[in-house]
Amino acid sequence: MATLPAELIHAIVGHIPDLPTPPLHPDRYPRPDTPTLRACCLAAPVFVDPAQRRMHRILYVKSTLETDGKDKTPLWTRALEHFAATPRLAGYVTHLRVHIDGEEDAANSEAAQCVLALLEHVEELSVGPYTRSWGDDFLWEFCVQGVAMALLDWMRRRCSKIRPLERITLFHLSLIPLAFMRGVYEAARFVELLNVSVDDWGNAVTNSQPRQSDIASIRALRARDSCGAVGLLLRNDFHQYTSQLEMIFIPHGDEDDAAPISALCVFRAVGLKSLYLDHQYSNAEDECSVPPNLRLPTHLPNLTHLSLKVVRIVSGSNTFERPWLSSSILPALLVPSCTPSLNEITIHVVLYFWDKNRFRPLGEDVRNLDDAFSVHPALERVHWLVDVNTRGYLVEGIRKDPAWGAIFLGLVQQALPKTTAKRRLQVDVVQKDSDFTLQET
Repeated sequence: MATLPAELIHAIVGHIPDLPTPPLHPDRYPRPDTPTLRACCLAAPVFVDPAQRRMHRILYVKSTLETDGKDKTPLWTRALEHFAATPRLAGYVTHLRVHIDGEEDAANSEAAQCVLALLEHVEELSVGPYTRSWGDDFLWEFCVQGVAMALLDWMRRRCSKIRPLERITLFHLSLIPLAFMRGVYEAARFVELLNVSVDDWGNAVTNSQPRQSDIASIRALRARDSCGAVGLLLRNDFHQYTSQLEMIFIPHGDEDDAAPISALCVFRAVGLKSLYLDHQYSNAEDECSVPPNLRLPTHLPNLTHLSLKVVRIVSGSNTFERPWLSSSILPALLVPSCTPSLNEITIHVVLYFWDKNRFRPLGEDVRNLDDAFSVHPALERVHWLVDVNTRGYLVEGIRKDPAWGAIFLGLVQQALPKTTAKRRLQVDVVQKDSDFTLQET
């Protein structure tokens, strides 16, 4: 067995679910065969290390004192006991997911500090509440402050002694102190903010003064419903964190989000290399609306990649007659003087079918882009991705007939003859659900 090819070993181990480790969550098995497969891999020496690496890739910890299964030990304490028994396993953790709501407990918070000190190879951190009221974000003041302090200290220590994290995600947290936001901006290359707000008065986790360093960590920013947190990056005491910003994700629709994102785009226009526009959700009868206060730069000298995502409901013959591809934005960004270095465009269309028999050709706004795609001197590839979406009741079973993706892509080729003639057009059907913006980032 010791002579098995490495590819075969990893293929077998790959069937173990990529979930938190069983000692922390003994009841989380999606399939009945998982415990057997895990036991077999841990019994054969050739499988032990790759199996342990996979099972410890994600560490998921709730800060609440309520516990899972029969073990009543709080999860931070349980994690500390687990890693204390076999310290090398902590080195396999690359994704840390922390639910920060719960009850204050000195022993659990101390255990959190000890566990975090062992995690030297984490690349991604996500922080948010485990429970919240529907439609409401979780107030920071009700978070476990001992764990919050431990996370902040760990982020700062990690950034100063090792290197920034690849990604930090904050979600559904309200009135985050300035000190914690500063710690996030200092410690991550890619910052993702989903429904978060900041406490402008900085009611402290700790002192919110900037670190004495000229390192700017943020390379990419993705924010939705988090205008206050984005606005921080325009302040004199925060803007140094974006001096090397290369990618910005622009969500659709919210005017409050549009203003700070626009200002940040203009402020960092020279350094931007990738721009992602997410325009969902476009109804069949509607034009793809653009927030009136969205103002993009008129000169992006180093932009090389432009991505657009549109969700479209196919419900009638006029589905693609009105502008649905942000036609007020794309032509401006395709002017060579605006984007002289642009070499790739990705257009990701997610289709929801209501009545597939009424599917009609694409509208004028697609055909009008053909000239812009074909004459741009630096453009090398226009990549269309179509996802015939099966999530939800609207399109149940449609993915089983891949012909619909082929039909749509055929219409794209018909609408873009000049781009096709220059061999710049690439069309593909998305084979599985994915978030293309995160993958490419």
